[in-house]
Amino acid sequence: MVLETIFISMISSLCYDLLKTSGSIVKDKFVKSINELHPDYSEDFLYMVANEIEQLELNDEMSEKAIESKIKEKESLVNLISNQEVQPIKNIIQNNVHGDNIARDKIINN
Repeated sequence: MVLETIFISMISSLCYDLLKTSGSIVKDKFVKSINELHPDYSEDFLYMVANEIEQLELNDEMSEKAIESKIKEKESLVNLISNQEVQPIKNIIQNNVHGDNIARDKIINN
């Protein structure tokens, strides 16, 4: 429930930004932008979301809240989002033999 609320807020904000800057929501740009913000979702899922959003008849005169309300009203879109499982993030294992995790210059004030 929390994750879908955050995702809906994120996509409504993105839709608002895309409408204000380009006047329309381009699927490829939408998918690319969401992928940059949240790479855990598959592209197939994001294209399905973009297809649903395309049917909402959003325009550049709408506020971010109005866009979010329209998204929440579309039951098929909300169901799509709530039934989506997030792909797990790849684990990064870092072995460090020196005892610290400093990537560059280490300043020690003695």
